[in-house]
Amino acid sequence: TNIPVILGSATPSLETLNNARAGRYSLHSLRTRATGATLPTTQIVDIRQLALHAGLAPLSIDRIRAALTRGEQALVFLNRRGFAQAMQCLDCGWVGECDSCDSSLVVHQHPPTLRCHYCDATQPVPRHCPSCGHHRLSAKGLGTEQLETVLRAKFRDTPVFRVDSDTIGSVTALHNTFDHIREQSSTVLLGTQMLSKGHHFPNVTCVVVVDADGQLFNPDFRAEERLLQILVQVSGRAGRSDKPGEVLIQTRQPEHPLINHALTASYDSLADALLLQRQHLKLPPYGGLGLIRCDSQKTEDGSDFLNDLKAKLTPHTSDGVKLVGPMPTLMQRRAGRYRHQ
Repeated sequence: TNIPVILGSATPSLETLNNARAGRYSLHSLRTRATGATLPTTQIVDIRQLALHAGLAPLSIDRIRAALTRGEQALVFLNRRGFAQAMQCLDCGWVGECDSCDSSLVVHQHPPTLRCHYCDATQPVPRHCPSCGHHRLSAKGLGTEQLETVLRAKFRDTPVFRVDSDTIGSVTALHNTFDHIREQSSTVLLGTQMLSKGHHFPNVTCVVVVDADGQLFNPDFRAEERLLQILVQVSGRAGRSDKPGEVLIQTRQPEHPLINHALTASYDSLADALLLQRQHLKLPPYGGLGLIRCDSQKTEDGSDFLNDLKAKLTPHTSDGVKLVGPMPTLMQRRAGRYRHQ
């Protein structure tokens, strides 16, 4: 249609940056914040060997309290919803697992259920261990529900708004919640990635990233890129008006270059380092990846089909093209079907 298209982002993908630098896109950069505010200060909080309160370091709690005392708002970011990530028996080691997926069931309190975040199946919370019959069941891991409970207990006179897909069911509900937040003075905002992108909260001066390490152990080759984007996006909620902002990043990997420099170096310079890694490994945008995945009701059907397909494709592959697999996906069984790739 011969019309211009504008892609706008504070954290463009590595592929988009590469296209711009190669001249496929024109690049226009905004070097200052839209409000003219200064960038927030940042601090890495090494949480190794610290006594945490639902994932929060004592320093983070103190900084949140200081912001609230000044009549300002704090934002706490945790990209895991639910109360806890799994339920486990302390006597026999049983862990609640989904009947249809290779995944543990997430503990939710409102309403009390065990829920699969992949197929959305639910089970009642057991009163005793289904395996050994004992009653010593423990919720393991941290979610936004649990953190909300602790924040409400520590800051009893302060409204706490939790923003995740369990509390926000529509765009209208999201905007209504944001309107309530802006009407408050001292407030704690708690949420997942739903809270981090593009929203303007002029009274937020303190941002705490509870668990910056989770994305580092994701096997996706884009994991570090996504972590960098999340850290830049959520830190951008702090100090957007005339009040200075601060960002605390809690981590057990303080020496990791991405976490160590995420908010002190420019996004472009860190993206350049990631692009260099991609180039050495021939990963996108310097090489192409294609994925053929098969879902089947029987595990052998999927692997047999893909082996037959590989035999047909092999004579036609050109130089430099490799066929890897077939193999099970990282989560082989999902919603009752077996997945190979």
